[in-house]
Amino acid sequence: MSEHSDDAIADEESSAPQRSTLAAAEDRSQRRREVAGLQDDTARATTWLLVAVLVQLVFGAIAYSWVTQHGDAQLARVADLADSERVLRSGREWLVADYRAVIERDRLLGVAIPFGVAGIFLLLYLWARKSPIPALITALFLFLIGHVASELLVFSSILVVTLKALFCFALVKGISSAMVRRTILNAQQPLA
Repeated sequence: MSEHSDDAIADEESSAPQRSTLAAAEDRSQRRREVAGLQDDTARATTWLLVAVLVQLVFGAIAYSWVTQHGDAQLARVADLADSERVLRSGREWLVADYRAVIERDRLLGVAIPFGVAGIFLLLYLWARKSPIPALITALFLFLIGHVASELLVFSSILVVTLKALFCFALVKGISSAMVRRTILNAQQPLA
């Protein structure tokens, strides 16, 4: 009987390093799955930056169409007037020259702002592919400043508010995932 118990003890002792090796391999495999999942969350948040670019481009095209038509109609109303004459528009008296300048400025801003925002978010997307944490934090900050402030001034439909909330949620989740991923990857690197 002692022979069998000695063999069992020897088997347990020889399998202990195997179990610890297997446990370490399983632990590494679990960490890889966690990192991959976090990387997926970060990639989804980065993709939302491209969605913002596309939305801004579509909005810019619509704004261009509307601003062009609206501006042309406003300019047609004052086409026969001299620059030094006065006109009453929007409850205010304007010099015709100033009124024309305001219309042209509004046309330019109505087109430049959406396309400019699209360009900024495209740059943030490219930056997020290399360094997601600062790029996503910057995107979230710019989004909150620009869009949430505009919601306080002009209320949009529930669909627009929902899309903006989803965008914010995706950016926050991406930032969180990227930070956790960085922490895990830094913990795996040996200290030199």
